[in-house]
Amino acid sequence: MIASSLRHATSMRPSRAVIRGIGRVGQQPSHRRLLVPSSFSSSSSQLNPRSIARAFTSSTPNPQKEDDELKFPPQIDAHARGVGQVIFLNSPHCGAGILLGLAVGDPSLAMLAALGTVTANETATRSGLDKTAIANGLMGYNGCLVGCAASVFGPSSLLAATTFTVIGAAATPFCA
Repeated sequence: MIASSLRHATSMRPSRAVIRGIGRVGQQPSHRRLLVPSSFSSSSSQLNPRSIARAFTSSTPNPQKEDDELKFPPQIDAHARGVGQVIFLNSPHCGAGILLGLAVGDPSLAMLAALGTVTANETATRSGLDKTAIANGLMGYNGCLVGCAASVFGPSSLLAATTFTVIGAAATPFCA
């Protein structure tokens, strides 16, 4: 069965397929043509990496343009990016989603994660550290991790965990 489907796939003639990109509302979709090779061998001159890259470059959305649709104020943006940077996502929307997920699972964990991120970002801002790194969330993600660690592994007292989060998060911009 598999051999007959492979035989059928390799005997297909080249055809043109139209690839439609999904644009924003109000934009016309882009059309690109891509040649489908007659065999899966690498000797086909119709399919090369550049033609594939050209076919998909105009149809893929730009991640920076997606962030422009719903903007946060600059300070909130930096804090949300700090939470998102914990899992290597430089997006305020992802950071807000992560914080929302933490709040659903454990509200005290989410509160300490947010407190740690804000503390680390504010410490870095008032210390005059790199503004680009602060805006990209690179100074706040360690504070978020400190808050999570204080919530999970720290003392059971919320006051003590909050104190450890503030002290530890304030030190992270200078250690990272």
